[in-house]
Amino acid sequence: MRTNYALVGAGAALGALARYAMGSTLTANIVGCFLLGLVLAACGDGKLRTFLAAGVCGGLTTYSTFVLEVLTAASPAAAISYVAITLTTGPLAGAAGYALWPSS
Repeated sequence: MRTNYALVGAGAALGALARYAMGSTLTANIVGCFLLGLVLAACGDGKLRTFLAAGVCGGLTTYSTFVLEVLTAASPAAAISYVAITLTTGPLAGAAGYALWPSS
């Protein structure tokens, strides 16, 4: 159990650094959802999946910042557009990542 916490923490640190480097929550969420799809398709249950899915992808994507950006958008139209784009492209990117991994 402690090993899983360490794996998630280490992965989350990497994911958060990647999110910060991207500079855009929308980009980070789309990339993170895509990577999550790949991880779920490629990795069975285990430590690597814990590190990558819960850790790296969890640290890379963020919902709290998403909410902050919606609430502080320049206009209601901008907020609605941001929500629509995020909720559409995230699941599509996840499905694409999952579908691109060759099944065994």
